[in-house]
Amino acid sequence: MTISAFTLTHNCLVAGIPIIEAIEAVRDYTDEIVVVDMQSTDGTLSVLKKLGVRICTSQWPHPDNPHDTLGNAFSLHQECCQGDTILFFEADEVYDDNLLQAIRWEVLQGYNNLAV
Repeated sequence: MTISAFTLTHNCLVAGIPIIEAIEAVRDYTDEIVVVDMQSTDGTLSVLKKLGVRICTSQWPHPDNPHDTLGNAFSLHQECCQGDTILFFEADEVYDDNLLQAIRWEVLQGYNNLAV
């Protein structure tokens, strides 16, 4: 059983979003990290490349149809993630080690519908 961590990003650096810390928090508990970057222009993409995560790209939400664009970006987890289970984490959330250990244990026990 493998676990993919998945998140969406856009201009995290300029917005002060702790994307580096969020990724590092899940790294030891997942088999891969997949980030969908939505046309960042502030250097976020360069940082992601240095972190060695799998990067997929999508469009930034169009003002006339933001939910469809975000839905399309989110649905990329089906194409980009290779794990049996996908842990979606917000780029601005840094999970605690104890929580991640508990999530990993639950997934490895066969539970695949968890809300955190």
